Amino acid sequence: MMRKIKMSGMFVISVFVCSLFSVSSIMSVGAVDGFSAKDKMPALLSDVFGLDLSKYTITNEGYGVRYEAGGFIEVEQYVFTLVDAGGGTTYVGSEFYNGFPEWVNVDAAFGSMYYAIEPPKDSIEGMKNVFERYATFAQKYNITTIDTSLALNLLSKASSSLPSSELSPAKISSGDMSLYMSQKSFGFGSIVDGVNIPNKTWGISFMNDMITFHDVFELYGVWGLGVFSEEEFTQFAVDLAKKLCYASTFYDVDKDGVVVEVKPNWSKMRSDVSLLIIPGQFYNNSRNNDLLEQGIGVSMGNTMRDALTLYPLWTATVYFSQPIGNIDGQIGVWGDTKEIAYCSEYGFLGGSQYNYADVSSGQSNTYDNLIGIAIIALIVITSMAIVAVFIKKTHK
Repeated sequence: MMRKIKMSGMFVISVFVCSLFSVSSIMSVGAVDGFSAKDKMPALLSDVFGLDLSKYTITNEGYGVRYEAGGFIEVEQYVFTLVDAGGGTTYVGSEFYNGFPEWVNVDAAFGSMYYAIEPPKDSIEGMKNVFERYATFAQKYNITTIDTSLALNLLSKASSSLPSSELSPAKISSGDMSLYMSQKSFGFGSIVDGVNIPNKTWGISFMNDMITFHDVFELYGVWGLGVFSEEEFTQFAVDLAKKLCYASTFYDVDKDGVVVEVKPNWSKMRSDVSLLIIPGQFYNNSRNNDLLEQGIGVSMGNTMRDALTLYPLWTATVYFSQPIGNIDGQIGVWGDTKEIAYCSEYGFLGGSQYNYADVSSGQSNTYDNLIGIAIIALIVITSMAIVAVFIKKTHK
């Protein structure tokens, strides 16, 4: 059986993108830290990013508040346009989660960046200055963030020769924190018991006509890595898949084009295994409760997961020994309780997308690249999506 474990940075990207398209409703302002996003954004743009706001006029302001995770997370969305003397427009969008800047985007594709403080470019000293300015800002606005001495210590260890691509950043680790750097971006990630935590990150990127930023390093606590080892979960997932398949009927198309019933072959089955560390209310337990009647799953009883705590979620994609069309099994199990988050078949009849002949362990993606992308590059990758949502909102 081929088994691969990968901490999926792409999961972070999917969560991030989904957050951009949530519907915002106008409600009364009740910022949890005493300051609203409208208080913080001008200071963040000028005092931290270094923009000269005297060169712009603010127009098209939009502000809204919504509540997520059962009301435990207040999401403020604040967007506006900066218009320069020449009529150029720079779009600014942001969302703050319980006062933390979950994402901030400044896009000058149709305008200009006027700086009172020059961006760091590939200067390590300039990056240190940016972080020190943010630490001062965070203290002023009651945002709990990374320990300044730890962050500056990691920055002091960086090489002056930085990679040009945000997709392959240099990495430096010390204790429970990692630093990822490229010539125009840098960011920090949390490490718990030797495992990187994608949802506890801080990152900033200065592109030619775009600035992107996020700080959710202290938004969530971490429950831990859970009760499973990789081997234990893999066997758990296989046993679960077999139980469900024994009660299911499968069909495929034979060589003559006729749909026939087939039985899964488990003799050389394969599975891809991943460990995610995600917010506790990302999945509810409705699927688990449905399966309890079949003797599958674990009862949660009165246990409730904290919306502001990250919990381990083990996931597996299970492949039959011989493909049945493109059908495979998708399984997710909470690592703290063994409760089943989801369990279902996925795919359709037809040619298989999985290469059953290639079982090389070299197929596995390295987590270091994924987490680096999650911290630094995901906000760059999704910037156009942010701008598209913002333009739609401001031109209604």
